[in-house]
Amino acid sequence: MGAAPISLDGFLAEQALAERDAARLRRVWELGARLPSVVVVPAGFRHVVFKVGRRSFAYYMNDHHGDGKIALAVKSSPEHRAELLAGDPERFFVPAYLGVDGWVSMRLDLRSIDWVMVADLVTRAYRLQAPAKLAAALGVASKTATGTRPGARPHRS
Repeated sequence: MGAAPISLDGFLAEQALAERDAARLRRVWELGARLPSVVVVPAGFRHVVFKVGRRSFAYYMNDHHGDGKIALAVKSSPEHRAELLAGDPERFFVPAYLGVDGWVSMRLDLRSIDWVMVADLVTRAYRLQAPAKLAAALGVASKTATGTRPGARPHRS
């Protein structure tokens, strides 16, 4: 059984985060927690996982396995992941351990952070992992924009 959900303030109180790190985490937390039926759970020191049901769709990672990076890791379609990695290899990378399962990470410790891109990545990852009814509650998105959720059935009119 995994760790229990925690509040943002509770998590920040337990961690020794610099002010800028706490501000980044707060923004990511708000983006993930706004989605239907999401819980946020501690996932080790300075890490949290965003879940919908039992499925993880995003991680906030601070120095994941000693990589020295602060990043958001998200579940991604193979096509979108390849596009991100090819388009900006300084900002995007394959995270240790998660990468083999189709995850991609976006660095949040660079000089500028594209928060619109962060929101898009969180929403795409949610759509891939959420049950169909919850994903549909976000509205219609194109298949190419979101990829396909493993095991998803095609929609029939």
